[in-house]
Amino acid sequence: MASEFERLSAALAGRMQELGVGPADPRVAPLVTQLQALMRAHLADAADGGNVVMLPTAGVAPPASGPSTQSCFGDLPLELAVLLRSYLDTCPAHAFTQALALSQSEAGCRILDLAPADRVRLAVAAYDAFSSERWGGSDGAGLRRVVSDLLRGKLPLADEDAIALAGAATREGFTYAGYSPNQAVLSMLERHVAERGVSPALRRALEGLLAGMKARGAAGNAQGRKLLSGVERLLAQHDGASDAPVFQPKPDAWGTAVTAKLAKFSPDAQARLGALLVLAAKGGKNAKPAKGWLRSAEQALDGGDRAELGAQLLALIECHEPGDGIALENQETLRGLLWLAAMTAPDVAARRLETFAQKCLTFSAAHFAYLSLVLGNASIHAFVLMPGTTGVGSLSRLRRRLKRPGEMKAVDKALSALAGARGMTAGELEEIGLPDYGFAADGRLETAIGPAIAVLEITAVNTLETTWRGPDGALLKGPPAAVKASHGDALKQFKARAKEIGETLKAQCARLERLYLDERDWPLELWSTRYLDEPLVARMARALIWSFKLGDRWVAGLPAPDGVFDASGTRLDLAAPGVRVKLWHPMQSEAGHVLAWRRRLANLGVTQPFKQAHREIYVLTDAERTTQTYSNRFAGHIVQQHQFRALCQARGWSCPAYGSWDPGNGRPTKRVTGLQVEFWVDPIESSLDQQRFQFLQLSTDQVRFVNGDGELVALEQIPPVVFSELMRDVDLFVGVASIGNDPTWGDRGAGTYGEYWSAAAFGPLSETAKTRHAVLEDLLPGLTIADRCRLEDRFLVVAGNLRTYRVHLGSSNVRMEPNDQYLCIVQDHQNAGGRVRLPFEGDTMLSLILSKAFLLVDDDKIKDRAILSQIKAP
Repeated sequence: MASEFERLSAALAGRMQELGVGPADPRVAPLVTQLQALMRAHLADAADGGNVVMLPTAGVAPPASGPSTQSCFGDLPLELAVLLRSYLDTCPAHAFTQALALSQSEAGCRILDLAPADRVRLAVAAYDAFSSERWGGSDGAGLRRVVSDLLRGKLPLADEDAIALAGAATREGFTYAGYSPNQAVLSMLERHVAERGVSPALRRALEGLLAGMKARGAAGNAQGRKLLSGVERLLAQHDGASDAPVFQPKPDAWGTAVTAKLAKFSPDAQARLGALLVLAAKGGKNAKPAKGWLRSAEQALDGGDRAELGAQLLALIECHEPGDGIALENQETLRGLLWLAAMTAPDVAARRLETFAQKCLTFSAAHFAYLSLVLGNASIHAFVLMPGTTGVGSLSRLRRRLKRPGEMKAVDKALSALAGARGMTAGELEEIGLPDYGFAADGRLETAIGPAIAVLEITAVNTLETTWRGPDGALLKGPPAAVKASHGDALKQFKARAKEIGETLKAQCARLERLYLDERDWPLELWSTRYLDEPLVARMARALIWSFKLGDRWVAGLPAPDGVFDASGTRLDLAAPGVRVKLWHPMQSEAGHVLAWRRRLANLGVTQPFKQAHREIYVLTDAERTTQTYSNRFAGHIVQQHQFRALCQARGWSCPAYGSWDPGNGRPTKRVTGLQVEFWVDPIESSLDQQRFQFLQLSTDQVRFVNGDGELVALEQIPPVVFSELMRDVDLFVGVASIGNDPTWGDRGAGTYGEYWSAAAFGPLSETAKTRHAVLEDLLPGLTIADRCRLEDRFLVVAGNLRTYRVHLGSSNVRMEPNDQYLCIVQDHQNAGGRVRLPFEGDTMLSLILSKAFLLVDDDKIKDRAILSQIKAP
């Protein structure tokens, strides 16, 4: 009988569509009569079986409760009931599968062609049917699709339709949004209320819905809380449509603070801010602002003093302290406010939003979570909404300061979105978006503060130095008392700006080093404009070696004010057309050429912003050619997990935490263009910390490369510079986080990885340590302790007054002669070898080795009792 019913329903619907008539037309009367007879027969059979099922018949109302959703569609006219049934029969009979969109099925297209009033009736009836059974019963997938597709069409609801939707929602429960059309229903009710207000009857229906939601625990899940918030907002509206929006925050810490802050503004400001808060609450429901909301925001922000309005919005935002508890509704409003502030006054907002984002994305070890990931990500996206390159400097600084790959990825996406909107790459955007702080060509910036002048200067080692001059030009030790007393706000702003510039310098240094993985090059004129003529990066650029394409060959050169010179000091002829420039890498030169550059830099007294001429290189070994797809070069080491993960995050790697939980297939990884490198590590079971449930040590294994599809890539196919750079990262992780670098480990005895510790603490040198050996060969002759030191294969040997010491160049661990006794010296972070100018920044281990050498040369003057007792022990 079911198949006969379906056949007749389809035939009737098709005939009515063909003729463009209703069921009362005599031309379709025979089909209607057959269908009614079949319905009555089916009803009689169902009643005999004790399972009464009401089928749609013309002029017959269904029972008040308990109908099956397969056949009850309220008081729909027969033609609409048949059309709905016809669509549902094409849908999967399972509530948790996706039905075809109405526009993708024949019956669905006929539904979409109905008049608006009929679509409303059909949507209300379908939602009523959906709410009659859990998840909509076997027709749940199709009913969900009908309601969602129709209600998203912004249909004109009558008040009785809105009341019917609220009543069906009350029966359904309205406590979740997944696998239901509930969000579409709420959006439809919001549109109706915005246009027509809340009538007394609708208010009673919504109050009943709200009470039912609370009774059923809607506040117990995120989806339910979102729906609950929406219904509460509906009830907060006036009985009639009103042009005056009303903002009522939840009474948490932020809501209370914002209410107090708003009370301090003028009535006009309160009215405008209230409207923007309502707008923010609507836009902040999604992770990113919708296009329609952005258009509404632009219209709402037109007119008035945007700088003043931006400051007011920021004041409302800063009423929230990241980490404090905040209601979902208030969090959504804050998210929208962040975007509004960025759009309103980007120049005013950029720095303050950067600070807010930094706070939100601070990781709380106590809660093992960010203080506010939602608002932190919203802050990052706010920079995308700023015009031009206003937000680029903030994003660059955030990228350097953020340590976790997920947030670094969010920053990269924001930069890519900004760049894509402007038709360029993210790298190009960062170059042209460098903030203009007003520095002169010589790297100096003078600022008058009261009677004094503050001078900021970018030094030769890429740091920011501040000096003060009085009205007569005389140098001062610091800001004079008159400045502190009468110009405190200006002094505070100057210090904040100096801090920002210092952070920008560090961010630019990190960006320049990332060029090795980007493998970019520029036309000579463009490179000169963006690097040599830009005061903020000019000193860095002039301390780095660049490669210049002259004809068919690349020639390395060092920029100077009067030209570019090669390693021998000969000026390069760059007058030919078509010269291109890229950052030089020692992988691209022979060893003799690299050595010549090191000597050239030393003779010129150049300190590079990062290792370049002294950079470690990693070429493919025969063993790696044999294994083809993986490298065991750094396998078999034991590393401290906490330190290892911190290093991974600092270098842009993603690294899971290893504990007594299951990390799945998680392993340290880093993505570069078209590739992902993986460093396999395993927890050492015996090192489990029973209090934190984390493993203290990890053992290292293979390094592998995979493509975007997860397929292994042969090591020989990896670009040599990319391979070298990523293997350099791995060497850093192993070299620094290895337990061999722990000076106290040797006291634990041979039972706790003692054999490995001895080998790592005093064994063969890594590539990084070999570089230190080469650097020390150049540095030692110029040191005041040169006559007391000599270099051996793995050690810097220091002749003290009491004993002779051998400092390992890989770990900085020390052994004493004549009995090879271990000397434990715990690092003094206040003494890091500052007496020696190094040829590059960033190698703290080299500084530590030198600081130990200076200490041990005068071992008879050491006052630390722990060190002395070891030296004087028999």
